[in-house]
Amino acid sequence: AAFLGFLEANTFEVWPLSVINEEFRDGIILSAFVTTFIPILVLVLFAVRVAFNKKAINKSLSFALLVVWLIGVGYSVYYTAKITSEFKEHAEMVKTDEIKTYPTYVIDVDKSVVFSKADSLSLQIANNNLDGRVIYDDNDDHPFRVPRNVRVLITKSENNKTTITQNYESQGKTFAIALRNAQNIKYNYKQKDSLLTLNPRLELKQESIWRNQEVTVTIKVPVGTHLFLNDKLYNYLNFYYYSCDDYNERNSNYREWVMTEEGLKCKAELDRAKQNNP
Repeated sequence: AAFLGFLEANTFEVWPLSVINEEFRDGIILSAFVTTFIPILVLVLFAVRVAFNKKAINKSLSFALLVVWLIGVGYSVYYTAKITSEFKEHAEMVKTDEIKTYPTYVIDVDKSVVFSKADSLSLQIANNNLDGRVIYDDNDDHPFRVPRNVRVLITKSENNKTTITQNYESQGKTFAIALRNAQNIKYNYKQKDSLLTLNPRLELKQESIWRNQEVTVTIKVPVGTHLFLNDKLYNYLNFYYYSCDDYNERNSNYREWVMTEEGLKCKAELDRAKQNNP
């Protein structure tokens, strides 16, 4: 009953089942069913024997169940090894864009969900019935969401130019397959003057399966550049910078940082350090 209730048309589109190749799905379902069903059946038969003091099945049937279960376990191990081999090789692609340099940048997160035409039709979403409303991505963590796969780094520019480098990574059974998986990654960011809006998630082209695709966005800015970073960067992206305790901006969603020779520093902490060491 659990297998029948769980198996739906889009079940294999959610993580971690999205790692399974389409040609392996029927075999995995059968082997998983056998591997889990027979031990449950044995427990039920054992309970019947204890309750009624009578054997429910004979030795021949018990041996047959053991053989079938071992075959199921063998196929489960086989398919696990096959899927694991799909992550054997690693490929990486790099794209660098030079953008206009400003003394101050605001870096924000775009939580709005972009639907394809097919998705809009299936969900009956159209611009004329949204009435100006925007659909946002839900940030609640749950076990069936792909792990966060967009990482942001902000580093010092060596040539006084501002650049955004997108590093696409993926895995595959061979290098060629891993490279093709990396090519199937789609990631967008927006720039409007000094405002940079980063997308919290990457997209995969249709019929692409999960192979640990990741994007690392590296923003390089000249020394002395001020950056106002949205607090939501920590919630939606792999953004590992320490917290900026700006007591004057507690009611704001942005914290001010400064690019120094040593790297990105919290402006409030730099100001406090100057006050303590005049």
